Amino acid sequence: MPSRLTMIICARSIAANYKGVQADGTFPSWDTLKTIYDTAMSVPPNWEIQNGANQNALKQGKWMRKDGKPGGTTDTAAGISWCGIFATYVLICSGVSVKWVAFQGIAPLQPNLERLGGFGNLSKIAPGDICVKGTNQHHFIVYRREGNMLYSYDGNLAGQSIGERTTPVGDVHTIYRPLF
Repeated sequence: MPSRLTMIICARSIAANYKGVQADGTFPSWDTLKTIYDTAMSVPPNWEIQNGANQNALKQGKWMRKDGKPGGTTDTAAGISWCGIFATYVLICSGVSVKWVAFQGIAPLQPNLERLGGFGNLSKIAPGDICVKGTNQHHFIVYRREGNMLYSYDGNLAGQSIGERTTPVGDVHTIYRPLF
């Protein structure tokens, strides 16, 4: 049976071990990100396109391109924002049967999740919730709440890293609430 604590421990473990792109441009944990994509996405990237151009791009610390062109990009705006894919991966590792569906998000919601609008529900945000903020719809997993500040594990941070971050409660516009 999944639990909120399992989700938090899983996210913490990945954040502690995932390196992201290093200062010298190397990406020693690219294979972890490939596993996250392959496991969480309903349709993972085609890694073999043009003789492995997508996998080679990932090894070089480039984002997979939103437009589907092979070879990746260093332009964060043109790359796949994988914060929601990371949150989906954590759910899967915690025993929840979901996938990340392009242009839809985490699916299916039932029987393990419900989606709530932030308005009227901000006071209910608790550890284990997956929250969404901002116009780019950044997803993050809450591990602690102190008053009006949320402490979280986030994927797709600077250098394609996974790490800790703080967000004011008022910035949240959507909440994925585990029903376990």
